[in-house]
Amino acid sequence: EVVPVKVEVVIQGLVKLPDFNGLTGVVQALDADTGRYDVLLDGPAGQCGWKWVKVKGENCRLKMPPPPQNAPT
Repeated sequence: EVVPVKVEVVIQGLVKLPDFNGLTGVVQALDADTGRYDVLLDGPAGQCGWKWVKVKGENCRLKMPPPPQNAPT
């Protein structure tokens, strides 16, 4: 599944860098050489204060907007 550019995603399923799981960011580009997406995080993350991560598509989940407050349950 292709993740569109400029779409907000949630990072998930990372094993080597689990601290990044649950963080959100915006897909900036697909690196065709590595097959990974360049994601600009919403804020600095990790001890290094990283703002960019490269992740596989399977580790990007589209961030869905919250349901309307008056949605029926």
